This record gives sequence, structure tokens and C-alpha cells, in this order.
Amino acid sequence: MMPTTLPSPYQILILSDNYYLNLGLRHLIGEHMTPRPDIAWIKTPGAESLLRLRKQVLEPNPQTKWIAFAERQQIESFRLFLPHKCVCLVPSDLPLKQLIQRLKVPDFSHIAPRGTPLTPAEMRVCSLFIKGFTVGGIARILRKSPKTIHTHKRNAMDKFHSHTLVDFHRKISLMPLETFQP
Repeated sequence: MMPTTLPSPYQILILSDNYYLNLGLRHLIGEHMTPRPDIAWIKTPGAESLLRLRKQVLEPNPQTKWIAFAERQQIESFRLFLPHKCVCLVPSDLPLKQLIQRLKVPDFSHIAPRGTPLTPAEMRVCSLFIKGFTVGGIARILRKSPKTIHTHKRNAMDKFHSHTLVDFHRKISLMPLETFQP
């Protein structure tokens, strides 16, 4: 009689276009995790693939936890829309010893997003920025003063931990439009 193995309580995500990182993590996971979890590789984490990933992660299965490996500069962006209670985001450039430790004992408690979620007004402003509107255009659309729109934009930038407009636009363009719907 064959011994039955329980399915792994974790699923692994590799959010990087680095082929060698994918191969190395697959080998590392095969060596250090029993039973071996399912591994998904998302080469180009664009808006569509991230939306599908978010839906999959949010499926009502409280036993499944996700360990996601991503480039260090993308961790904050992914943290904004992946639910922090079931996803452990791990920078892919950690030393081998720390990667093994994170695989054996993933920490889901330390990854709550810094700051508060976007308000409905900030979400509306972000969704219009994604569509290419300027502060003045958004002010006319929402019938608010440009100063109010600028304040909403500044608050959203703080919550996205963006210090430049380029970084802010990059981060909000990674987010699916549905994320900003109130």
C-alpha cells in the first residue's frame, strides 16, 4: 500500500522574467519542501496577469497560503493589491540561507501593508490618472478644485510609497483598473 501524502499548504509564485531565478527556485523548493507545493511562474507580471492572480488568491480556500518571490523593487507594488493575510512576499535577491529559512518557516504576519488603504476619492483620482487625465482635467470631471485633486494625488503617492511622478504612474499602471473602482 502506497503512503498517502497530504497536499502542501503552500502554493509558490515566481513573479519575475528571470528564467534562471525560476529554475533555481524550483530546484531549491524541490530540495527543501515536502510535500512539494505547486509552483506558478508569471514571466511578465502585467495588469491582466496580476488581475487573474488576485482573483485566484482571493478564492475562498482558507487553508491555502501563497509564497510569492519577486524582484525587490516590485515588492511594494505587489503588496498593495495582494491580500497580506494569505500571501508572503519574498524578495528574490535574498541570500540562499535566508531563502531556505523563508521556505521552511514563511512569515505571514510581517507583511501587512504600510499605511492605510486608498479612500474612494483617491481611487477615483488614480483611475483617472491611469486613463491619462491631468490634475486640471480630473478637477473638471469630478467638479472639485485642482488643489483638492492634487491633495488626493499626493496622499495616494504617499500610500504607494512613491517619491516621483514616474514611480507613481508606474505603480498605478501595474494595478488593474478594477482595483480602483469604488
